[in-house]
Amino acid sequence: MKSKISSFDFNLKTIFSPGFWLKILTVTVIFIFLNLVMLFQNYNFAIRIKINDVISKDIVVDEDLDYIDEKASARNEEILSLSNAPCYLVDVQYAEKRLSVLDKLLSDLNDGKDLKTVQETARRSEIHFSENEFKVLSKIMRENRDFAKTLEAYCSKVYQNGIIHIDARFAPRLENAGILLFYPAGSGKADERLTKEQAMELELDLKSMQRDVEAMLPTFGEFEKRVLENFLINFLQPNILLDSEKTQANLNEKLQRERNVYKKIQKGQIIARRGDLVTEDNQTMINAVLQNQQKITPKNVSSYILFNLLFFIFSFSFICFIDADFFGSTANVVFLLSLYMVFVIYLMVPFSLDRSNYYFGALIPISMVTITMIFLYSKIFAVIITMLFSVTCFIISGYNSSAFLFVFFSGICSIFVIKNEIRQRSDLLVSGIYVALLNAVIAFTLAFVDGLKMASIAKFAFFGACNGLISSVFAIGLISLGEMLLNLPTVFRLRELTDTSLPLLKELSESAMGSYIHSINVANLAEGAANAIHANGLLAKVGALYHDIGKIGNAIYFTENQGDYNPHTDLTPATSANIIKNHVKDGVERAKAAKLPQKVIDIIQQHHGNGLIKYFYYQALKQAPEGEHVSEETFRYKAENPQIPEAAIVMMADQIEAISRASKMHTKEDFQELVEKIVDGKFNDGTLADADLTIRDLTKIKQVFTKSLIGMYHSRIEYPAPPSAVKKESAPIKEVTNKGGEEVADKGTK
Repeated sequence: MKSKISSFDFNLKTIFSPGFWLKILTVTVIFIFLNLVMLFQNYNFAIRIKINDVISKDIVVDEDLDYIDEKASARNEEILSLSNAPCYLVDVQYAEKRLSVLDKLLSDLNDGKDLKTVQETARRSEIHFSENEFKVLSKIMRENRDFAKTLEAYCSKVYQNGIIHIDARFAPRLENAGILLFYPAGSGKADERLTKEQAMELELDLKSMQRDVEAMLPTFGEFEKRVLENFLINFLQPNILLDSEKTQANLNEKLQRERNVYKKIQKGQIIARRGDLVTEDNQTMINAVLQNQQKITPKNVSSYILFNLLFFIFSFSFICFIDADFFGSTANVVFLLSLYMVFVIYLMVPFSLDRSNYYFGALIPISMVTITMIFLYSKIFAVIITMLFSVTCFIISGYNSSAFLFVFFSGICSIFVIKNEIRQRSDLLVSGIYVALLNAVIAFTLAFVDGLKMASIAKFAFFGACNGLISSVFAIGLISLGEMLLNLPTVFRLRELTDTSLPLLKELSESAMGSYIHSINVANLAEGAANAIHANGLLAKVGALYHDIGKIGNAIYFTENQGDYNPHTDLTPATSANIIKNHVKDGVERAKAAKLPQKVIDIIQQHHGNGLIKYFYYQALKQAPEGEHVSEETFRYKAENPQIPEAAIVMMADQIEAISRASKMHTKEDFQELVEKIVDGKFNDGTLADADLTIRDLTKIKQVFTKSLIGMYHSRIEYPAPPSAVKKESAPIKEVTNKGGEEVADKGTK
């Protein structure tokens, strides 16, 4: 017997097939994508910790770490800013320019130029003086011939000392830092730092100016003196100017060098536990540790790659353990990995907002994935996929335990809600109600155990119930997509194919009524036997219904469809055998054209295996000249023996039904003998070696076949015959032969 866990076929032919490289490409893309997602998500987690967030896991320091204390650093920055001396630049050219303007104004006044012209010259130099005020200056110059020289000397002396204006923003800094005074290159003066007092002396002193004006105009009245004071205030503008860029550059350099205040955390220290709140005091420390843990380094990247590699190997091994043929199908691999990729992308959307949110597990429709896997593959397969998807959710969500527990239990428990009796897609909506109730219970339990308030518990339970309803609706669409892309025999698709009004079965009934009735009988036998050994009874039934559709085009060549004329009498045995064999090939072609599920096509192809068409083979032996070799291969079907239990059951039911219908002996003992002979014969000649059937399975199959045959050919009361009627005896069952692709009695000419 073939082991239930078969080995994965891998050879050079596999390597050079396009499907193999498509699988490799798909796996590689998903692998790279998953690594990038984990790096991105974990990095985002480290920088999203905010005050009042709830810590979703214990945060432990991996190594001794010096981190920046932001509060202390902010205070230090303030201190450094206050101690940063503002930079001022002595602008010699500006002073020379102002003195040149003064000389021009005084010359014009001395030359008696129009006062409006003088006023316009002053305005262009930002000296706002009225015409009357210039008239006063002109009067002073006429009465004091030395006034112009005295005024120019005074202004030159003031500019030579320098005039500064202290910005109010920097006033607090002067106490500790003073100012930095910079002279232009070539001035012969070195840059210097001035104290607050020295800097204040460079500001324009109005009282000192008043004394100087008194000295310059001792003989003039107060009005003339006030006019001259006003002129000097307008004229004497600062030539020691603030250099904001240099001041900020100095501050930045100092901050870069001295701002950060470092604190040390020791390896193994737990700085926050699961459930703690992020506060202003611990936020900086937590972010520092998380960022150190999640920073992208060669070690970090290699650890993610290694983890995901182990995860992929683990997933591959488990899937192979429960379904060794899964990875043999390129469509299966691409479909599952594409679904996984969509799932990961979906996880990134909600968790990129706040992965520690307690309710986010209810946003993940894991039941949709679980239900889809149940109907496309099997319940045990759904368990494995649910586990793998739940682990992925746990990792990408930043180890959000509430989300993981909800997703895991919701997916696993959904498997027990889905009953084997579901036969229609609409039944899934009813199951969705049960999934919703189950999700509500799971959410309620988790929230209650975690001590949430009743309002939060009700909120989580409501979200969980909505999750179940939405998952069941989406599962219907995803199952339909899987059926279309993978051509799998889901219970819904198989149920639809049992409708005898479908074109293919209707054509079979119209063109080959005998084969149609035979197929229905075989379907009843096969379904009961498959259910008895917990195989797929519906698959066996559909495979039996369609197993002879290849006879549609040549129905007359098969005895169940013949009348008095048998066309094989006009043909050679080899030609007849070839026609009989072709009904398998024609059936496969028709099944593919009708897009029947692949497993149904396999049953059609394997329902005769590589069996010998004995009737025509024996005829060929009889007709062959003495000494001429007759090859068995000419009279054998060109197909592999059954590879699944359902195909083997259909093969045995096909033979048993044909022989029992041709036989005249319908007692229980006759049926037992017939069933034993067919089943044991198939077992002994190795036909069933690859069908994954045990001795116990075959025993149950025999019992079901016998019971079904008794029901199909149950005895009836014998109606009285006229006295003259002669009682006829039934002919005994003779050696079983194979004619027309069916097992019949030796003398049958079906």
